[in-house]
Amino acid sequence: MTTYNLPRQLIFGNGTRSQLPELLDRLHNAPRALLVASRSALASEPGQELRAALGTRLADTDTTIRHDPTVTSVDALRHHLADSHATIVVALGGGSVIDAAKTAAFLADQPANTADFLNGRATMPAHGALPCVAIPTTAGTGAESTRNAVLSDHDANVKKSLRHLDMLPIAAICDPDFTLNCPPDVTAASGMDALTQAIESYCSRNASNLTRPIAAQAAAMLLDALPHAVRKPDDRDSRNAVAEASMLTGLAFAQSGLGSVHGLAHPIGHLLNLPHGLVCAILLPHCLQLNLELACATNQLQTLQLVQKLADACNAGTPQGLVDRIAMLNRVVGIPNSFAQLGLTPAHDSYILRNCRSGSMTTNPVELPDDTIQQLLNTLR
Repeated sequence: MTTYNLPRQLIFGNGTRSQLPELLDRLHNAPRALLVASRSALASEPGQELRAALGTRLADTDTTIRHDPTVTSVDALRHHLADSHATIVVALGGGSVIDAAKTAAFLADQPANTADFLNGRATMPAHGALPCVAIPTTAGTGAESTRNAVLSDHDANVKKSLRHLDMLPIAAICDPDFTLNCPPDVTAASGMDALTQAIESYCSRNASNLTRPIAAQAAAMLLDALPHAVRKPDDRDSRNAVAEASMLTGLAFAQSGLGSVHGLAHPIGHLLNLPHGLVCAILLPHCLQLNLELACATNQLQTLQLVQKLADACNAGTPQGLVDRIAMLNRVVGIPNSFAQLGLTPAHDSYILRNCRSGSMTTNPVELPDDTIQQLLNTLR
């Protein structure tokens, strides 16, 4: 059996932010929205237009969420929700803002702290408290289409996902105009995150006849458009292509799951305090290469055939050609080949090995025992 969970409404296109007021009115007869936004997105021209268009629907604004949201920041946001008497949450930002906002909306009426839910000390409620509308401002995370949020608990020294069907945003507006303000390094890292999601979704053990074509299309679009979006930030065609591809990857991997890159990216990113997209970008060619080698060694013909089809869709020729093209793209957009200059040491290995066995690792196309992951970590320093 295959189950697909999607936002009730997904709107894509330049200027579609103008549809937010009407959307809120359809969702609630007298909406009071808490606008949870990144400061940069809110300060942009599209952000100011969106905020002004909300008019009396705007209950309050929150700009406290930063990179890598914590359980304490979500708790503070939940308190803000209660104080503002909001009836709906609007998330305007990258994956961190959207993940924090949809968690706060889901848990708004719960007495327990967010850390208790993340660490299994409190039972997740049957239903979410408030709906959330997501408006991504970076092209990469796909958080507007997923039912999970990645959160950090520094007291417990963990970074992992909290998930529930009602954490899926009720609607999403994907307006590429917001990405025009992203600097090249953010465009590169978030775009490579999207490419990772496309490739891992395509190769996932839970991929389907619905998700694979979407993931393959997104991967091909990103390989072609991302270099132009990084080098020419005002190239609207490239920006639009990257934004659309990012949206497609969210739709795909939210159904199929991911793979070893994301399994490893969370503990490595947590330890080194690095942007998630950057960590994924560094890992992607190495993990894809390792998966191919293991598939060859264990005669997993189905995996090899799948990657060949993906290479064909991306005009890469062969599976190895796909790995090489990804590595070349990293070089073009300024992503390093390893963590050698980013602080990864052997002292980190035991933590990574303990914390990489997430749901993403279970859908990786081949088994990766600890000794294989250890060898991979050795090559990444």
